[in-house]
Amino acid sequence: MAIIRKIKTKEEIEKNKRINQIVAGVIMIGLMIISTAGYAFFSRDGGSAKDLKFKYNGVEFAQQESGLWAAKTSEGYAISTAFNPKETENISISFPLNIGNFNKKPLFFSGNNQEASYEILTNLLPFIERTQIVCLKGENCSATMIQRDCGDNIIIFKEKANNTNIYKNTNCIIIEAPYSEQRKAADRIIFKIFGIQ
Repeated sequence: MAIIRKIKTKEEIEKNKRINQIVAGVIMIGLMIISTAGYAFFSRDGGSAKDLKFKYNGVEFAQQESGLWAAKTSEGYAISTAFNPKETENISISFPLNIGNFNKKPLFFSGNNQEASYEILTNLLPFIERTQIVCLKGENCSATMIQRDCGDNIIIFKEKANNTNIYKNTNCIIIEAPYSEQRKAADRIIFKIFGIQ
């Protein structure tokens, strides 16, 4: 006996495609959170070394057993970064940036550096409306990726061989840096957003 499949309308196909994109985005974000939490948990050295502490522009930073730097801003926001502000001083940001740029708004990411994206996401998660990995309009996007342009808040990671450059195009923040330096650049953005640098 033959099984007859229901013919789907264009709207049903589009709805299924959107659901698949959202599920893929949630899975990717979940993997980023689990991998970073696992790294932080399993990289502890048993607490034998003393935490390093110092003050930077009135904010106290303490290096945790995981190697991450923890601080509480003057407004009481807790942040956690892989690098401290002393290590990011040579990275310049010449445009204004603060938490108001992201508060109750969606934040999108474009690029292949999950660690750097997660670094920003974990610190801004209490403020943003939602997040998603997207493809920039006009680039070679797969059919399953949602496309956005710089009318939206997008943080874009682009691999560049030599130096680190952070600049803005409308609502897009573009980080051009060697892959290994992109997480440090992400931390520099965090320090700028919270008024530490």
